[in-house]
Amino acid sequence: MVQGAPPTPSLVPTTGNRHNHQIVQNQVPNSNSDAATKAIYVLNELISIFNSLRGLDNMFTALAAAKDPLEKLAAVLSIQNSNHAT
Repeated sequence: MVQGAPPTPSLVPTTGNRHNHQIVQNQVPNSNSDAATKAIYVLNELISIFNSLRGLDNMFTALAAAKDPLEKLAAVLSIQNSNHAT
């Protein structure tokens, strides 16, 4: 590492994050960030969006299969709990 240079960002697993993906330390790139850092940031944002959409799809599928209001509530709560567990 060059003296005075900022540390190279590294991928770290997210813990306690509702999205199941990795983030870059010092996540938001700035004008001095290299292309790889910016690409990783964009990729992680796309993964986050995809996971959110997948969660919505699972919730609507469970809601469609539920027969009564309590089953519908249980379906929504189980999806919410699984999203917060990852």
